Amino acid sequence: MNQLIINNPNVAVSRIGLRFTGKLNHQEWQEIAASMGEVASAIAFIVGDWLVYGQSLFGLEGFPDSRVDEPSYQLAMAATGLDRSTLQNYAYVSRCIPYSLRSERLSWEHHRLLARLPEAEIGNWIARCVAEEDAGRKMSTRRLRKSLALGRIATAADMEPDAADKGVVNHIPFVNRLVLWWRHMQDERFLATATREQRAAMKRDLEPIIDIYNQLCPHHPMNLLTDILTFVGFFAITFGAAGTISRWLKAAEETKRTLAAHNASVRESLNRIEATLKQQSKTSQP
Repeated sequence: MNQLIINNPNVAVSRIGLRFTGKLNHQEWQEIAASMGEVASAIAFIVGDWLVYGQSLFGLEGFPDSRVDEPSYQLAMAATGLDRSTLQNYAYVSRCIPYSLRSERLSWEHHRLLARLPEAEIGNWIARCVAEEDAGRKMSTRRLRKSLALGRIATAADMEPDAADKGVVNHIPFVNRLVLWWRHMQDERFLATATREQRAAMKRDLEPIIDIYNQLCPHHPMNLLTDILTFVGFFAITFGAAGTISRWLKAAEETKRTLAAHNASVRESLNRIEATLKQQSKTSQP
């Protein structure tokens, strides 16, 4: 791990990237990939070890401590550009898994999965993972996670998905995407800037949603309007227009009362017409 540099006279490395000063052959280009992988894998351990080492020497206000203090995190964030959560994860793994237990055959992510175990078990699991790699059976992080859940090394059969767990296509991901899209449109101030034509076009595009909803709710025509208004009110809340649901429901109830009154009036008129026709029919008989 001491060779975490690109040792090629035709490549210059700086904090802003690689500068190719000469032509590389294919093998040299592949060797650079390996060096980059080493650096990417090592950086988490390097930063974590640095934080833990500093804390063990100085700690909070100059005293040794088991936790990394705020000034150390501030210094690390300024130096690396990494966020606090990432730095805390790095320090956690470095603290839980001493250098003597680690293996270069496994990634930092493998070590992170093992960090929650008692130290006495970590070395055993690392040895078992390396043995699997030596036997040509790749120990991916997914397989290691499954192995930890089982309490033993997961076999190929263990890694096969359960037929009962096959995913079922449902509407939730699509609704979530629609919600996220509308929030984006709100952030872009679509409602404030859209023309009448743009609004009309979008309403036409969204009509299939209303059609789907109506097919799910084959109610009496008088109740359908309430359902639509409630549905629109739900979307208004989902898309961030809090408080509008009560207005939609009130509008629905008002519309139902209006329709009911209108239907009663029509029914009364029809009854009068029917009575008149019956009376005329009687008087016209010989």
